[in-house]
Amino acid sequence: MFKDKLKKIRKDNNLTQSQFGKVIGVTGAYIQQLEKGIKKNPSLEIVFKICNKFNIDPVDLIDSNSELLNEFINGLDENEKDEVTDSLFNNEFNKIANVLEDNGYEINRISSDGYDIVEILKDDCTISEMLEVDFVNNGIIMVDSINKFIRFSIEDFLETYNNLGKSKNK
Repeated sequence: MFKDKLKKIRKDNNLTQSQFGKVIGVTGAYIQQLEKGIKKNPSLEIVFKICNKFNIDPVDLIDSNSELLNEFINGLDENEKDEVTDSLFNNEFNKIANVLEDNGYEINRISSDGYDIVEILKDDCTISEMLEVDFVNNGIIMVDSINKFIRFSIEDFLETYNNLGKSKNK
């Protein structure tokens, strides 16, 4: 999400919200509202200031499902629009693939009969095959599910571990 990307840029540059705001010509309070999601869509002018000051591609900063993307794309010719949408699609694909790979899955892209297929494997066994577009469209749900499972598993482990420690001390 834009708010998370903005916060990461600011923190990676070791800036407070106030300092970051000064760099791009807005207040620290405005940056705080963006980071908390109170203000969701800054103007393209602000986006381009952030991109120029911190050497970031606008495609990497703008979320693929945001109003900002529509505003950004409206000013482009057809070739540029195709480039932006391809870049966003590949960014989303890579984010999803990285999360799955970090959790022990292997992701293969296969072209077959004019279709782009994604094969998901675990321990050299095919778990699923789907169209690449379905992988990206449903990927956010998959990633959320994996993250919830991992958080649950870690929290469950810690709770069990802590309870064992308490019972041994009695």
